[in-house]
Order: sequence, then C-alpha cells, then structure tokens
Amino acid sequence: MKTVLGAARAKMAGEEMRRVIHPGRNTWTEAAADASGPSRRCGRLLAYLLLGGATSPPLLLMSGWQFDSGVPLLRGADVPAGAEVRFLKFLDGLCEKSAGLSIYILAWDFHLVFALEREWMQKVLFHWMTNPRFHFLFDDCRTVGGSHHQKFIVIDGTLAFLGGMDVCEARWDDRRHLAHNPVRLSHGKPQKPYHDVQTYFVGEDAAKALTRLFLDRWVRAGGESLTLPESVGAPPESGEPRRALALGATRVAFSRTDPQGKEPAIREIEQLFVDAIEAAERLIYVETQHFRSRIIYDALVSRMRAAGRSRLEIVVVTVTRTSPRGLGT
Repeated sequence: MKTVLGAARAKMAGEEMRRVIHPGRNTWTEAAADASGPSRRCGRLLAYLLLGGATSPPLLLMSGWQFDSGVPLLRGADVPAGAEVRFLKFLDGLCEKSAGLSIYILAWDFHLVFALEREWMQKVLFHWMTNPRFHFLFDDCRTVGGSHHQKFIVIDGTLAFLGGMDVCEARWDDRRHLAHNPVRLSHGKPQKPYHDVQTYFVGEDAAKALTRLFLDRWVRAGGESLTLPESVGAPPESGEPRRALALGATRVAFSRTDPQGKEPAIREIEQLFVDAIEAAERLIYVETQHFRSRIIYDALVSRMRAAGRSRLEIVVVTVTRTSPRGLGT
C-alpha cells in the first residue's frame, strides 16, 4: 500500500482550470494544511523536532515499509555532543524522559525475499525491550506479491510527514547526493547515493486524516482499538520544520492503494495518475525507481496519440538497473 499527495489542478485545452482530483474516484479525502512543502531528511527532522521538546502530552505515530533499530537519525556535525541518536534507543530514551509520551510504530511484516537485508527479532527489540508506552506492530500484507508501503509520521496530531523515505539502513543521504560521502555509512560500510521525496503538513486537519488511516491500519493488522490523546493545539516548535522549503497554507488530497483483503481493491493512486496524464497539456515529468505499470504506459501512449490535443513532452527519470538489495545503481 502506498499513500501519495495528489496534484490539485491541470489546464485543459480551450477550457479554464479544471480539477483533476475527484474524491471517491481518485482520492480518499481532502484536508486543509496551515503550512506545507517538501522537507529535508526525515530522520534529521524527526530528531530535531522531538529534541526540541514537543509539548505534553506528546504522541508519535509512524507507519513504514522498514525500520532499523540502529540507524542514526543524525550524522556528522549534526550530532550533539554525547547524544544518543540511534533510532530505537533515541525514541525509547524519549519515553523514559517524558511520562506523557506514547509511540506507535506500524511496520510491514516483510517477505522472506527481503530476509537478508532486514533486521531479525524486531518484535522483541521494539516491543518487549522498550518502555511500556512504546508500541510496535507488524502489518502483514494479505496480497501475494504486495507490501505495505505507506510511509508517514504524525507528531502530536498537528505535524505530519509523508513520502517515500524509510528510517532504515542504506537509505540515508543528503540533498547533495555526492558520489562519496564519509557519513553515508551502513554498518560501517560506504553506501551509494539515494534519492527520495518527503513532504510535511502543519495543522490538525491534515494530521487527523493520516491519524485515521493509521488507526484503521492498526486494527486491521491485529492491534487493539486505540484511544489517542487529543492534539496539543500547536505543532512541535510551534511552526514549520527548520530549513524546509515552505509552500504556505493549502488544501491537500490523499490517495491510496489498498487491497483491504476484499474486492474491489482501492486503487485511487493509479486512477489519479491516469486522470492527471489524460489532463496534461504540455509536460509530464516522471521520476520513479521502477516503471513496470502497463496501465500507466497505456495512459501515456493514449494521451500522446489523442487527436486534436496539444503536443506533449514526457520526461522519465529512472534507474539504469537495480541491485539485488533493491537500490538503484
């Protein structure tokens, strides 16, 4: 499963601006965001915000494809002297220091194919060897060949991060993507550049939408129904993430892919892409790790061949090949 932020509008030939987003067809829900924009490294932002002393009672929800206990959230000159910045010890330490903090992590119960690159015994490490207010649950995908791919974080019900970033080994990089970076290490070994996209949303409305999604996933994964504390009314640090590219207040739309173990499956993301491609007038830019969807291919071809439509330029950026570990090279 995967969640993405949908594009809001597209210009049509001979028409005024027309909405591409249609709730119930290609989006799940819309929400207001007091502030938004692409963010920098997820781990760095998470550490800065929580170290900044989120107001009480703090709450942290994390959904992801992969989490590694020892991955450092801060690296190099960003690490405060003597600070513990390894993911699990950092969060568990926050629970010990703050009596009001509750943490819920929902992770994909990975397939055997990924066993060699995954950390084993995570249920013991994350659930049984942490503070009682630190909760960890594996979410097993019931669809053959599928995986849970929703990656988002909600802090105190007022600040959310959503995108493609994993808090795990071999996924860290900074925006420079240097060929050689002395702090881009995994278990002490140098790693290749890695690029992904993350967005942030400030405000209760957008955060509540992702919280609803998290609570539904938690129960469907076998967890008990959760009663969460009310949001504290202001995001950590009472503002946007530092050094983020601010795009201001806006409305956002969330789309999903979710088999839900029943028919018909939710395929809002696929429909949104098809609708956006059909609406495009001048340029389509595609940046993706894999391009294997026949439906998207057919949509691109159909739009390019459409009679009486404007000439379209399509740019596709992808990896030249994929290594056994799934990293583009």
